[in-house]
Amino acid sequence: MNLLKAKQQLEAIHKQIIYERTGTPEKLAKSLRVTPRTLRSYLKQMRALGAQVEYSRTRQTYYYTQPVELRFEFEPIKG
Repeated sequence: MNLLKAKQQLEAIHKQIIYERTGTPEKLAKSLRVTPRTLRSYLKQMRALGAQVEYSRTRQTYYYTQPVELRFEFEPIKG
């Protein structure tokens, strides 16, 4: 998978989780134009990196149990 495409999809997932408007896993996968399996893989990777993502069946949305910030950047080493 293209790194930039994955970055864009992770940013889209993150934004929807912040606003707690993801919908069901199937709806979220469809909105991202990925398979449910790919979505599960993204969520698994996010959790492995420390994002505490849960799903509420009553509200039908993913949400963070603790605030997180998503950053992708290169920073020059000073020295």
